[in-house]
Amino acid sequence: MPRILKFMARMGLCSFFLLALAGGGTAAFGLDADQGSSWFSDHVRWSFRNLNFAQIRELNADGLDSRNLLNTSKYTLQAELRPDLAIIYDRMELQVKPRAVYTWEKWEDGRNEGEDDTNSDYFIQEWLARVQPLEGLFLSYGREDLQWGPAYLLSASNPFFSANGSDRPKTEVPGADYGRLIWSPNMAWSLSLMVNTDDGEKELFADFHKTYAMKVDYTLTDGQISLNLAKQESADPRLGAYVSWNFGESFLAYGEGSVAEKDFEVLVGGSYTFLEGAILALEYFYNDSGTRDGDLVEAFFTLQSEDNREAFLRKNYLLLQYFNQDLLGKWNALLRLTYGVDDSSMAILAAGEYNLGSHLQLFANGTYFTGDDDSEFGGLLEYRALCGFELIF
Repeated sequence: MPRILKFMARMGLCSFFLLALAGGGTAAFGLDADQGSSWFSDHVRWSFRNLNFAQIRELNADGLDSRNLLNTSKYTLQAELRPDLAIIYDRMELQVKPRAVYTWEKWEDGRNEGEDDTNSDYFIQEWLARVQPLEGLFLSYGREDLQWGPAYLLSASNPFFSANGSDRPKTEVPGADYGRLIWSPNMAWSLSLMVNTDDGEKELFADFHKTYAMKVDYTLTDGQISLNLAKQESADPRLGAYVSWNFGESFLAYGEGSVAEKDFEVLVGGSYTFLEGAILALEYFYNDSGTRDGDLVEAFFTLQSEDNREAFLRKNYLLLQYFNQDLLGKWNALLRLTYGVDDSSMAILAAGEYNLGSHLQLFANGTYFTGDDDSEFGGLLEYRALCGFELIF
């Protein structure tokens, strides 16, 4: 345990060292101060974050994994380095987001009961190479978390991966590898040709298969319309779409969905923005390929074996979410309730972030799960909670 605490302290010292280096270190690149400042401001975009947190998870002792076959640790300490770098020159852009993660875990159940372990991991979270050969035409290849659509619960129209990671604050969604061609002849229209060539950092439960997609977007004064057609090598073609529309300055209504031969998904929702900036959202999601009852473990492997994109296993869901990004000047607050209608289970997420100046943020979040022992939200964990701090430069 002392090793991880020492490592987290070193990460903090490293962050402050990099801040000092950024303030006057252009000579390291062979440039004098004036040249370095000008060159960097014109062509380089960078940020550096150091995330440190402690987490606790409580298994449902009578639930779907009562013997902890998934090897879920109870206690976790984690330190992460998250540098982001982009170089923009003329019509070319290079981006890279390397990551270093150091983790200490302790188990109280399952095959590792009473044991603890440390692990370090180094990987590229995202990277991108993009060129603009002609005005309005962009070609790119790289590892991205490719998301779209207005919904908070998930992206029902996304043919690649529908989960958006919004239920896990501070956790980065792993990227996958895409090649993209985007043509935007004007401010209203854009056409995208995409291919998902590799699973990248994602952990899939079934074999990966390439997916090809074409997407058309049309932006209006008060809304947006998007349509996409996709084909995975091992699955049926999937047609997806979303529509969002602003009614005045406060209310946004939207719908999103997709359809394939054996699947139909639709999400409808709306959000209201209050004068102080807080947003209240309500959504309903219907998942035709899900099951209203029955064995969730069997349903999980059946759905994931089809196309690796399913985020939920039942049919009907409700989401109610409140988000305030400027509470009392320094707080970010999130309250999110996800309700599984079919088995009456629920995930209740509360999260808070407090900014101490421009370079330090304290944060905490927790999710409490309710429902029967064989339900989707109540069947694995009783609760999950974490707290920590983030250094930002």
